[in-house]
Amino acid sequence: MIELSYESNDFDGVSITNVIQLSPNGIVKQHYKVCAHKEVKGLKILQGVNHVMSNGFLPYDHQIIEMKHYELYGISHYNFEKLSENWLFSTSKDTTKALTWPKDYKPIYKDFCINFEHNIGTVMPEDIKETKPIMVALNTFTNWREFRNYATGQKHSKYINEVDDIEVTVNNTNPFTNHELSVIIKEHKQHNLKGEFSLHTNESVEQVKKKLIEEDGKKETVLNMTLPKNFINDVFTISLDLPAKHTQKKQMVFKTTNQSISTTKIKDGKQDVLIADNGLMTIKSCPSFSPALFSLNYKNREWLDTSYPTPKPKSWFNPYVGGIMSSPEELQLRTILQEDIKGRFVTKVDSKGNEWQGIKTEFSVTGNDEFRGLIIHEYYLMLPGVPVLCHTAKVANYSGKLFSKDYFEAASFFTITGDDYVIARDKQGEKQYYKVGSQAVDFFTQGSILFGNENREEHIQVVSNKFLKSNIMMINPNDNACYNSEPLTIPNGDSLFTAPVFYLFTESFIEEDYMKDLVSINFNV
Repeated sequence: MIELSYESNDFDGVSITNVIQLSPNGIVKQHYKVCAHKEVKGLKILQGVNHVMSNGFLPYDHQIIEMKHYELYGISHYNFEKLSENWLFSTSKDTTKALTWPKDYKPIYKDFCINFEHNIGTVMPEDIKETKPIMVALNTFTNWREFRNYATGQKHSKYINEVDDIEVTVNNTNPFTNHELSVIIKEHKQHNLKGEFSLHTNESVEQVKKKLIEEDGKKETVLNMTLPKNFINDVFTISLDLPAKHTQKKQMVFKTTNQSISTTKIKDGKQDVLIADNGLMTIKSCPSFSPALFSLNYKNREWLDTSYPTPKPKSWFNPYVGGIMSSPEELQLRTILQEDIKGRFVTKVDSKGNEWQGIKTEFSVTGNDEFRGLIIHEYYLMLPGVPVLCHTAKVANYSGKLFSKDYFEAASFFTITGDDYVIARDKQGEKQYYKVGSQAVDFFTQGSILFGNENREEHIQVVSNKFLKSNIMMINPNDNACYNSEPLTIPNGDSLFTAPVFYLFTESFIEEDYMKDLVSINFNV
């Protein structure tokens, strides 16, 4: 701790001590002590922090603004009265820098500094008044989400995306639309929107353009487009030709159809099989076999590897069912298969208002002491005419105790047909290409995983929220699979939906940045 004391030139008899406390973890706290040798009234102290916000994040008007590669003092373009939380965060190549202040303080931007005005008021002789500390952290927090939890003193369970300083919102952040597409371009800084704006795709739709000048006095504009009848899905490009720079945003959009999803229950030998079809994909599940989805058919091809109709040993799995399913990481499949598994058709509405349909399986854990009292509901969901399967699970905790930090894992097993490959990004963000079937490769991936084949145009890409789930790719001569896991904390008597995993059929690898709206979907509504 360092204390620097000095006498005020402006207030006779006032002594001010600047208190700086440095911690080994990179946190610096600063505050002031004020004392007087005689009564002093109307005392104020202005505390300035030179906090450069290049590549920064700020909580602004109840959103998180991302300042991408902006000029060093770009924060001066914002109205500080709209800061909705008590923190700022910025990154550079090798450094993270974070700033937080007491929630009742109101920062002011002036003279290239973030300032805090302390109204000390009246100081009586021999009194000591102290301000609350301002905190700066260097390389202590890895990202703004982690620091936000610290600065606000609460864990924010609701996932939100950052938005750019000029925010582009496609279809109100819903990646699915039936006919019309609306794009809103909004300027968050303290000047009007100006420039030329356009909307187009690589193949499917003609370009829509609009131009604004400063004198139009607008903070936002809207681009509208009607999708053609034969449109299924595509990456839309929104171009912003601004006075100081040219930038683009790309967003994946899917078109739903008006047809209904057909559901059928059939007998396969002695077992009941639930079948759902959305016009492009057909899915199947058999509750007496397992809670898994054992079949995913697209373009007359089966994509899932399974042991259906009976569990069997395979590779190092015993038993093995394959397909797609999820469960607590430490709960053995053998125990699950001994439970009473039920299944039915279901309709479920997500956080964007989309109405999904498909198959639900469920079981209560009774045969394991650690997990007894959990009820696990598996959802395998589709939208009409869309080449996307959504998998999520609702975990209800009636164990009598807190279900805390246990990893809940979704596993999916794909067929091996020869000339198969996998594309995924490693932890450094580099795109890697692996051949399936030659040797064993297991690694953690940064984002989505694409399973493809040299002899097919269509591939399947497994997409999930990389900030909520960790993803592992597993390939070897016998297995072609991936695992998506996330830690769950569920109080007794409560329930929670896992972050969805999406299985998207595509002709090429789609970048994760184009699917932020998709992975922001959840069912905790």
